[in-house]
Amino acid sequence: MLLNLRHAELSIVLVNDSRMQELNSNYRGIDKTTDVLSFPLLEADEQPPKGQYFLLGDIVINLHLASRMGNFEEILLELLVHGLLHLVGFDHEKSKIEDKKMKKAAEDMINAIKKMDNVS
Repeated sequence: MLLNLRHAELSIVLVNDSRMQELNSNYRGIDKTTDVLSFPLLEADEQPPKGQYFLLGDIVINLHLASRMGNFEEILLELLVHGLLHLVGFDHEKSKIEDKKMKKAAEDMINAIKKMDNVS
C-alpha cells in the first residue's frame, strides 16, 4: 500500500475561485485564490488509530483554477495527490529537502495510479 492508510477516509470539496479565496484568506491569511488546500484532522505527531476507520481530513480543490491550468484530468489528479500528501504530513514549504521529498512522493503516487488505470 502506497501510504499505508488502509482505514483512512477523507473528504474532497470542490469549489470555485471566490470560495477558495475566502478559505485561503480565513485559514492562511493569504487573500487570493489557490489551487488546493488541505485540512488534516490528525496532529503532525499523532498516529492514526490501528484497525479502525478514521477521518484523515479535507482536501479542497479549486475547479475553476484547475480548468485553467492545463489538462483538466491530469491537473485534478495532481491536486488530489498534493492535498493527500499534505494530509499525511508532507510540507513542501518547510525546506528544499522537504519539497524534494514531497515531489518524489507525488510522482511515485501519480505513476502508481496511472499504472492501475492502464491495467485491463
